[in-house]
Amino acid sequence: MWGALVLSALFLTLFSAFFKTKNIRIHAVMMALEGGSLGVMFFLLVLFDNPFAGPSAIQPTSFQKTIDSIAILQKH
Repeated sequence: MWGALVLSALFLTLFSAFFKTKNIRIHAVMMALEGGSLGVMFFLLVLFDNPFAGPSAIQPTSFQKTIDSIAILQKH
């Protein structure tokens, strides 16, 4: 899956490089914005790939409260 994502990002960058603009600075800004957005997307994919581990981990407290509530309801 990661190989397909990286390959498609490379194809997108290569495709964008073939656009013709009158001003090379505009083209450089466009390519930089595209590369930056791809970098942010890959960073977020890596960060959120494991939602229960790492700095943005989902804590089990809400799940535990739900399980406790269900257990109380089943006792009655």
